[in-house]
Amino acid sequence: MLDGHLYTADIDRIVGFNRSTREQSAEIDLAAHGVTFVKDIAVGGEQALFASATKQGRVYRIDPASGTATALDVDVPGVNGLACARGD
Repeated sequence: MLDGHLYTADIDRIVGFNRSTREQSAEIDLAAHGVTFVKDIAVGGEQALFASATKQGRVYRIDPASGTATALDVDVPGVNGLACARGD
C-alpha cells in the first residue's frame, strides 16, 4: 500500500488500484525490460516500489507517479521475495 493505492504483480507488469474508488490507477509495463515473471513487491522510501523479477535475477525500482521502472545494479539469481528496511 502506498498513498492509498494497492499495487499487485501481474506476470510482466505492476498494476495499481485506488483503495477508495477501487478503480485501476496505474499500470507499469515491465515486459519492455524483458521481464517475464514479477514475483514480489515491497514499498520503499521516497514514494517508490521495488519489484523482483525472478527469471531475470533483477530488482526494479518502480516510480508509480511517473509509471517508470529502473533496474537496480544488482544480480540476484532466482530473486524471490523482497523486504525493505529503513536505516537511520
